[in-house]
Amino acid sequence: MAAPLVLGTGAERTAKAVTQDLVVLAGKVYRQVKAPLVKDGRPVLTKSGRQRFTKVLEPIDVELHVNPVSAGLGVAAAGVAALAGWVAWNGVSIPSPLGGSITLLGGIKDSPLGTWITGEIRRRRLPPAAKSVEELVNTPLSEPLLQTDTVFLQTGRSECEDLLIKYNGASRSNLALASRYRAEAKALGCGWAQ
Repeated sequence: MAAPLVLGTGAERTAKAVTQDLVVLAGKVYRQVKAPLVKDGRPVLTKSGRQRFTKVLEPIDVELHVNPVSAGLGVAAAGVAALAGWVAWNGVSIPSPLGGSITLLGGIKDSPLGTWITGEIRRRRLPPAAKSVEELVNTPLSEPLLQTDTVFLQTGRSECEDLLIKYNGASRSNLALASRYRAEAKALGCGWAQ
């Protein structure tokens, strides 16, 4: 019985000591615990003599205090994290007296990983929107409408494979363009377009 009294007085002192809170959020959270099953003051046993247990929800009081110090620490931590991210991406270099700059720490931007990340971002951007659907449908296929068209033609694939890849890429963003690729593949006699 002494422990709850000690905890209670400590909690009261803490509540009185913190007077500059901007916001105090209080609530209860319940957690599931395994407790021994007791009947008439005696533990309930199984047939083999082991003690039986039951699951009980135990309440936990939770309080969230927001004061100027914690808010300031949060802002400072966010600033440090942003600065660390910027340094990791760009690296650190200082100007040289002889011209140019001296790189102290290379960034991810200049590494193969950075090149891959920026390439993926550029690749996943949608193509520029056409003025009208008629203009898009009437544009000949020899003009590359997507940035990826020229890449597909340089890889040595057959025309049917090129059109299938273009069709799959366009079907997510531009249905009119996808139907044009399918019609051209059907005219060539590609099996996937039949």
